[in-house]
Amino acid sequence: MVVSARRKPPVPAEIRPARLAFRDGRLAEAIALLDRALAREPDSAAAHCSRAMILLAQGRFQEGFQAFEWRHRVRGFEGDRPWFPRWDGRPAPGKTLVLWDEQGAGDTIHFARFAAVAARASRARVVVCLAPRLCRLLGSGARGWEVRDRNRGFPPAELQLSLMSVPAVLGLGPEDLAGDSPTLAPDPDLVAFWRDRLRGLGPRPRRRLDPLHA
Repeated sequence: MVVSARRKPPVPAEIRPARLAFRDGRLAEAIALLDRALAREPDSAAAHCSRAMILLAQGRFQEGFQAFEWRHRVRGFEGDRPWFPRWDGRPAPGKTLVLWDEQGAGDTIHFARFAAVAARASRARVVVCLAPRLCRLLGSGARGWEVRDRNRGFPPAELQLSLMSVPAVLGLGPEDLAGDSPTLAPDPDLVAFWRDRLRGLGPRPRRRLDPLHA
């Protein structure tokens, strides 16, 4: 099973000024502070990850996604993951590639757009292992890839990769972010259910409508 959310480690003292500058929108200053921190400690995973966030905020996606790979070296990031070899981005026809959700729901929904990109690049059978609450949602837009409840365990496969590492492995840039097809699509049964239910309510206020009891 993959851990979908992890406790954030404390921010090291040497990169706190950069984090504050980033929060205040002083991106160039934040980058300069992190560059100085990395000159002193080149293997600081926390500094590399902070720098990655700023690069992504600046639209420097290829650099940012590459730097973001340092998150795997942050202490406390460890979690369950597939034991298969890591996919390196090369075609793997006839094999199964497992993509897994390493963090929270928002990140998973955001990066799900890259599942189709991975399927085309790998020419493999791609299975995306997700938290149960996301399977129905993301399965609605799956095109060329499959969805699996990760609580069922990983399927037999030859390769694996974190869904959030696909952009770095494939060297994706701004032109690749939009995707060529929707990642999410409304469930026709739910659309019909809510259309009929809302129509039956008439024009009166709907404040008391509770979607959790649908």
